[in-house]
Amino acid sequence: MSVTIYDIGKRAGVSPSTVSRALSGSSLVSGPTRKKIIKIAVEMGYQPNSLARNLRTGKANMLAFITDNLASPLVSAMAAGAESWLRERGWTLFLGQAGPNFGGVEPFLSLLKQGHLAGLLIAGGWIRILDDSWIPAGVRSVYAHCLPASGRYPTILPDERGGAYAATVHLVGQGYRRIAMINGPYTWHACQARLQGFKEALIDNGIPYTHELVRYGDWKPDSGYRHARELLSQVHPNAIFVANDFMAVGALQAAHEESVTVPDELGIIGFDNREVTHITRPRLSSVQLPMYEIGQAAARSFLYLIDPDSVDDTAPVAVAGAEPLLIPCRPVIRATSTTVVPVERDEFPFY
Repeated sequence: MSVTIYDIGKRAGVSPSTVSRALSGSSLVSGPTRKKIIKIAVEMGYQPNSLARNLRTGKANMLAFITDNLASPLVSAMAAGAESWLRERGWTLFLGQAGPNFGGVEPFLSLLKQGHLAGLLIAGGWIRILDDSWIPAGVRSVYAHCLPASGRYPTILPDERGGAYAATVHLVGQGYRRIAMINGPYTWHACQARLQGFKEALIDNGIPYTHELVRYGDWKPDSGYRHARELLSQVHPNAIFVANDFMAVGALQAAHEESVTVPDELGIIGFDNREVTHITRPRLSSVQLPMYEIGQAAARSFLYLIDPDSVDDTAPVAVAGAEPLLIPCRPVIRATSTTVVPVERDEFPFY
């Protein structure tokens, strides 16, 4: 049986209306009383029914998080970031999956028409341009890790180019000069941005860029393995920047089979900072894909869209009609790219 505000009021010795005001942050309730009520609510496991509140008051404090793939760890990290940021401000995130091409959006449109949702957060499992003509006029919406075709909605993306640039500069800083790249499929937005960052870092450091040092894989370990063996036998790099961690695992295996020691003879750094980076030997350097932070930025940008004065922190927001807000991708240095691993907290990927 769920805990109600009447149960909390009985235990706290106050009226249900006082409990309601305290939980909503009303200034009509004193600080000590509010703290007491919140403490009791937490102890009793109280869960506010946001949908019921919306039906009763006509005010929607719920945002729909619509994605193509809830099972993706990238998407779940975005959802966690958005939910945490919104919950602290009295909002609820409603999670839903609309299918690979976002074709199953009708249930969300129905909730919008009924007034249960304040707006939409569209989150992609991978970056591509998505049709946004299905969004009714006037519905507040934010795009995260994908791009609206019309360009009229606030958009948040990871800074893929900057992350690739930083990874390549790190390799140069470790003394590697003949640096190859194993990229993903060329047509992907992320791959084009990561290639651009790789090129710019080489040129800025006086190292010529050459096509013969770049290969294109399919994100899977086998393609990283094949391309690494090819590179090692044909063009002899002393470092490889790999555009995702799974292909980097394949590159590590290729180096092992070729009796090339990592990182002494070959430096390797991946991208995404997935869980696999913790189980490779040596442990894999990577670039953090900031999905949790992207989710937070999307939630922040949505509230800013509703009311700029309601955003209570100074972090940047995405704005409609402007260039996408880019969230930094920082290198996480481990043992495959340096013999002197920094002594710092090594956070678990995405969390």
